[in-house]
Amino acid sequence: MQPTLAVPATSATAPLKAASKDNTAEGLRGLTAITVFLAHFFVAFFPRGFDYLYPGLQTSPATDATIEKILRMPFISILWNGNFVCIFFVLSGYVLSRPYYFGNRLETLRDRHLKRYLRLSIPIAASVFIGYFMMKYGLLLNHAGAAVSHSDWLNSYFSFIPTFPDALRDATYRVILLRADQFNPPLWTMKIEFIGSLITFSFYTLMPQGKWRKVIHYAIAVLTIGVLAGKDGIFYYSFLLGGLIWALPKPSGIYTWLLLGGAWLLESFQYTPLFHWMPNPVAWDQKFFYGVLGAFAVLWFLRSGAWDGFLGSRPMRSLGRIAYSMYVTHFFILCTFSCWFMMRLYDRVSRPVWAAADLVLSALIIFAVGYVFERIVDRPGTRFANWVIGRPPV
Repeated sequence: MQPTLAVPATSATAPLKAASKDNTAEGLRGLTAITVFLAHFFVAFFPRGFDYLYPGLQTSPATDATIEKILRMPFISILWNGNFVCIFFVLSGYVLSRPYYFGNRLETLRDRHLKRYLRLSIPIAASVFIGYFMMKYGLLLNHAGAAVSHSDWLNSYFSFIPTFPDALRDATYRVILLRADQFNPPLWTMKIEFIGSLITFSFYTLMPQGKWRKVIHYAIAVLTIGVLAGKDGIFYYSFLLGGLIWALPKPSGIYTWLLLGGAWLLESFQYTPLFHWMPNPVAWDQKFFYGVLGAFAVLWFLRSGAWDGFLGSRPMRSLGRIAYSMYVTHFFILCTFSCWFMMRLYDRVSRPVWAAADLVLSALIIFAVGYVFERIVDRPGTRFANWVIGRPPV
């Protein structure tokens, strides 16, 4: 999930400016990681606020008051509704396909293909073993927290007897190939991220010359994914959509803001009458379908450069650098400190007070843990992958 190095553009890609990093993509990655944390925090402690976003997720009686009503508000809930997780997939397709459009550097694609397993798996393995040891020594408080918040979602995790062989299998192959997430629930996306990355590398490495040959190439990819991936196909299509953005014209004028409005609408989807007019794609989950389309619109909108100043700022770049580390570790903070803090204060102060304090303190801890994890696990893991695979010939 790191940005891909670009190389000098050819005449065919002259409108694109080569850069060592796509700072806007880096900032967007960090912003998306925050929305994922917000979704998990609120569904853990205010589950009725997600009745319209995940119908049937909460079946046990739980408090339904002002906070829950705010969480259910359409269009505002885009900040915590979980739809933004699809941006990770579209963003990966966008970033990983970049070498093809910057000079048709197929060797760079092949090099990144060889490194991808180690690049993703080293942080995955570290987080799996963190989850294993936390379970083994009884450090996780999600069940105790769920007894207070009555969140069925929070209570559903870590309800098994952990064994080291299971953790080892998850760390080496079951997470990245079989979608195992028992030791760290957010890791369900890693199989999609890994296979989607391989699809992206293969797709652009095999890209033929000629317009109609490319059309056939796209058709083969679309049909193959549709037949083999089933309901997960929408996630793998998101990688192709991300790469397609480079071939589309940059939006300008009113079209820029129409794209932003469309993205906001799509990412705001809820299962309410307000959105019933939107067609139901029977083959895929409706929420994820519109989440992917919304993510595509977000990335295409950002090609206009309208938010380069914000997303490319130094704080946002720093946030993006630790986004992957935050993503694979934040659930442990939620199930330890966040639950502990909530249980200590829920009956002593008002709900808004403890919720705001818990949210801010938890976020600060997640940033700190993400920074440390990036320094001692993610960054060395990237260097190790570079050392194992080696650099491509110039």
